[in-house]
Amino acid sequence: MYQKTLKYIALSGLFLVPFVPLIIAEGHFFPSLLFPFITGKNFAFRIIVEIVFAAWLALVVAHPQYRPKGSLILWALLAFLGIIAVADIFSVNPSKSIWSNFERMEGLVTHVHLLAYFLVAATMFQTQKLWSWFLHTNIGVGIFMVLYCALQLGGELVINQGGVRVDGTFGNASYLGVYFLFLIFFALLFAVKRNAGELRNIVASGMLGSILFLINQFFSYFARLSDLQAKYAGVVPPGVKENFFFGPLDTWLFILSLVAIIILAFVWYKSKKWGDGAKNKVALSFYLLTMALFSIPLYYSATRGAILGSIFGLTIIFVLLALFEKKNKILRGISIAVIAGIIILSAVFVSEKDSEFVKNNVTLSRFSSLFNSDIKTFFTSGEGKSRYLIGKAALEGAEARPILGWGEESFNYLFYAHYDPAMYNQEAWFDRAHNVIFDWLTAGGILGLLAYLFIFVVAFYYLWKDRRGDSPRMPFSERVIIAGLLIAYFLENLTVFDNIVSYIFFFTVLAFLHYTYGGTRVLPVANAVKSNKKINKVQKDETDIVAPILIAIALLFSLYFVNMRGIQTARNLISAISPQEQGFQKNLEYFKRALSYGFLGKSEVREFLAQSAEQVSASDADQKVKDAFYTLAKTELDQQLKETPLDVRYYFFAGTMALRIEGANAGIPYLEKAVELSPKKQPILLELGQAYANAGKIPEAVKLFQKAYELDTTYDDARVIYALGLIYSKDNAGAQKLLGTRWDSLLLSDARFPSAFSVSGQYPQAIALWKKWIEKDPKNFQAHLSLALSYIKINDRTNAVLELQKAISLDATFKERGEDLIGAIKAGKKIE
Repeated sequence: MYQKTLKYIALSGLFLVPFVPLIIAEGHFFPSLLFPFITGKNFAFRIIVEIVFAAWLALVVAHPQYRPKGSLILWALLAFLGIIAVADIFSVNPSKSIWSNFERMEGLVTHVHLLAYFLVAATMFQTQKLWSWFLHTNIGVGIFMVLYCALQLGGELVINQGGVRVDGTFGNASYLGVYFLFLIFFALLFAVKRNAGELRNIVASGMLGSILFLINQFFSYFARLSDLQAKYAGVVPPGVKENFFFGPLDTWLFILSLVAIIILAFVWYKSKKWGDGAKNKVALSFYLLTMALFSIPLYYSATRGAILGSIFGLTIIFVLLALFEKKNKILRGISIAVIAGIIILSAVFVSEKDSEFVKNNVTLSRFSSLFNSDIKTFFTSGEGKSRYLIGKAALEGAEARPILGWGEESFNYLFYAHYDPAMYNQEAWFDRAHNVIFDWLTAGGILGLLAYLFIFVVAFYYLWKDRRGDSPRMPFSERVIIAGLLIAYFLENLTVFDNIVSYIFFFTVLAFLHYTYGGTRVLPVANAVKSNKKINKVQKDETDIVAPILIAIALLFSLYFVNMRGIQTARNLISAISPQEQGFQKNLEYFKRALSYGFLGKSEVREFLAQSAEQVSASDADQKVKDAFYTLAKTELDQQLKETPLDVRYYFFAGTMALRIEGANAGIPYLEKAVELSPKKQPILLELGQAYANAGKIPEAVKLFQKAYELDTTYDDARVIYALGLIYSKDNAGAQKLLGTRWDSLLLSDARFPSAFSVSGQYPQAIALWKKWIEKDPKNFQAHLSLALSYIKINDRTNAVLELQKAISLDATFKERGEDLIGAIKAGKKIE
């Protein structure tokens, strides 16, 4: 009984893993967490793995048949994890390399969990039947995801990433793309197998996906209704409620799911009486339909890496089948037809790449852009430019630590130190190279990269070696499909990075290969209990309660320290950055709680705390609350900088916060250190330059503005700011020459220019400009106010009062402050 219970705990937990992609920690079904699409999935996976690993470990102690067998795949994974562990321990930021952060949730902790998942899956799934049911469970969840994406395409569910690229429950179109990449190949694998016994599995998958969709619809309705009740204080207006149940597409998909369940149930019932030939044909039809369904959201994700990887992988599969498949002539003929179809469709696309249809299609236009520029143009503009520049930074950074790299989650340090000024219009803070080769080269050095590539090498070795045996463990067609899947996945990863779901799929494939090609074959599950009776006669391990107790204690320890503390941090951080009825003091309490739980996410808490301190400082909150926010934020950021003294990002946050709250002199030291660590990053140079200007250090400010502009003269905002700096130094002619024909238009469209004349004491020029602004827009409140302040500076009190009165008439909220200013002016007081 003890063994049986542990076995079913492990197996049940493994069968929960395919449902992990559905998790969004948004507060309805799961707690509301920071980065809900990332944290919810990762915490769920970690908790499941820790539980099943504990159950498996207890089995392993007493029952040898559950112990892992040797294989090159296992040794490759152990070698990879060992190398990465050493790299992370000696990382430039060991804490982050081990724990990662909420935005990514990778690091060493995730890779330890992935290895544990591999071990349990590879040893607990001891029959082809179990593997089939497990992979079909993934297919069933994928069918639900197709229906979910259909609602996004129909506009009845929000595309979380924004835009028109569907992202399902991932919040990222690229993550959705690789998800369906794997599922398409899983479906193809069973389409080729298509033995009569698989019919019920694909039928069950279809029913599972449809049932999940129906359940989701009902729960979504009640969740949305609950939100409405909260919005309307518990009483939802009838019209709102009636229009909130299902939209048109919701209704059709709901009906379609019901019909699908009925049809599939009928097929399930009737298939008992069918012969193998009929079952094979129906199963093949269902698998091909499933592949077509999975292709739709993959296409609408417009993820070029996943789509091209899928096409390339499928092409390799069908070419190999056409060339070497000798036994199945039908499969060989289909392969030839598919290859011909791929060639024809590719030729049509290339010939029509400039057509209006292609240009107006989100997915096709992303591919046509690849053909409409040469290699040089592609890598000097747009997304190709950013990939090239961060790849270049990765190679330059790898030279500094070539053997073991910088540790996981440390790419940002390379990005700072080897920042290319041409990146000015790209993402501000890159933490990945977006290429699996560069990512592992920088994270684990040459050893880490080779260890990662060796995993693929041994996988292909087993698939290739199997062909030479008299009785291969896997048919040729299935080996080719798995090889094509691995190739497609690897190619996709050359354009993006892994997420927890792609990792799960990858390690699932590796576990299946280990099960198939591992050392001595393990006992089938069906015979495990019988064989165990013999084992129990000579073993007393089962009655030994010491090992289970120790394992249970270790499980509780890991559940709390690895997961629950991180979950509490993420939950409190969400509360800390959300409006609270009790006011900012309550937000501060949540921040303090979030900081108290441990390593995971602490840097992000500090980052959000700094941003909140700025917001509170600019609000009408009590001064004590403002001071408390700033004191805590400054203390925590200073502590963060002690822990990560080379992290430019936090010097920048600390500097901008101090600058806006305490003043320029408080922010300058932090920003100077940021510039020292990343001397070519223009936004930091410009921020420090502005701080110098605010502190009255105009020559120093102009030098920094000039440097930022000259690093890349195509950076237009740097050009404008440099021109403003020249005005600060009263070099108006230099500013006009720098801007050329744009000078006149900017004077009347960019409010920074008249302000710059005022800041530099050139009040007549500022007054003349503000008058022109008012001529263009007489109701411009800010222009009237700025003009009034300029009049005050030249002691023209009469015109200052007139402009303030006009400003009051334009903005009632300014009345009290405006009348106070007018009173002070009439009283002859000095106004700064």
